[in-house]
Amino acid sequence: MFKTSLSALALSLLAASTSCGAIVYVGGINVTIPVSSTQYLAIDLDGNRSTPRVAFVDVNTVEINDYDLFIGNIGGESVEFSSGATFGDGYVRRLNSGDAITPYSPTTYAGGNSYLEFEDAGEWHNFTGTAFAGLVFDPVSPNVSPEDGLLHAWVRIAYDDTNNTVTLVDFAYEDTPNAGIIAGAVPEPSAVGLAGLGALAMAFRRQRRA
Repeated sequence: MFKTSLSALALSLLAASTSCGAIVYVGGINVTIPVSSTQYLAIDLDGNRSTPRVAFVDVNTVEINDYDLFIGNIGGESVEFSSGATFGDGYVRRLNSGDAITPYSPTTYAGGNSYLEFEDAGEWHNFTGTAFAGLVFDPVSPNVSPEDGLLHAWVRIAYDDTNNTVTLVDFAYEDTPNAGIIAGAVPEPSAVGLAGLGALAMAFRRQRRA
């Protein structure tokens, strides 16, 4: 059983949000998650929830000076697991730029405690560099509802297993349900518009994708 402190960390992020066609991009985040068992960071992917949509937590349950980091599931979100993983104990797939995140992915999407690395295992173990995690979540907006299907997103993570640092760089999602997205895909520069996005996390709950 993992515990988090509700008063440990309150991060309010203001990022530039850009959209073109169906891709919504949020950049300029660059927030590093501290190595601590009591601190965590969460983001509201589509800006339409009073609670965050997906969270990144360093639980440090095994190694004091290493990341045992998982993506927590909040309100219908799921993450792309490595092949063969099961609900609640799988490792998050480490994606490269250009990889497809779609409903037809060959690996499994599931909610719950989805580890980047735990007990020196997983695709992110011994990795230093920038890579992507693939997510799906249920839309909540005036024009799209969960009944229409799921939205697909990528989150860029700068991960340094040697020096125990992990940074949330930016993210984007496809606002057309079930359309999928390519890791690293952003809107065309000619169509950039600016908006504000706040992100604040204070709670977790485990939930399977409906």
